Amino acid sequence: MTTFEAINLLKDLRKEGNIPSDLNEEHPEYVRAIKFILENEDFDYESFVGQKPIITFGRWIVDSKGLRYDDENGYVVYGLDFNKFWLVREYEGVLLWEWLIHLTEKAWITKENVNDLNTAFLFCQDYFKEYRPKSAKMASTAKTLIYQRKIFNVQEKGAESDINI
Repeated sequence: MTTFEAINLLKDLRKEGNIPSDLNEEHPEYVRAIKFILENEDFDYESFVGQKPIITFGRWIVDSKGLRYDDENGYVVYGLDFNKFWLVREYEGVLLWEWLIHLTEKAWITKENVNDLNTAFLFCQDYFKEYRPKSAKMASTAKTLIYQRKIFNVQEKGAESDINI
């Protein structure tokens, strides 16, 4: 779908009364609505409203679905559903938060933006705590953050080395 088609879809939905009549070029959410259509190939107003940010940490956005990372143009680079915050990874007998380690291994997570990730992730664990499975194991946040720093140190040195926590 092209941007032109997305704009026309919004116009048609407004004319038909399927979305608020003020969701036009003057509306603060208009650009986000166009991006939503381009990403989803359609426009479900309820889903669109459900993605309204609850809070942001840098480019990390918490919404009713979970956590997402938007690029500088507002497109979703990475998303994490609210039921995924409890996954753990065992490393040398210690449980670590899986997603904090997995995302740290991505090239676009840097020492400069990892604190936004960590803050957003920990916020989500508290905000979505009612969705925590009863069987979920708790990981060590302290050990997870230490392991993250060691990943960055290894990356800086440009060589694989033993990462002990």
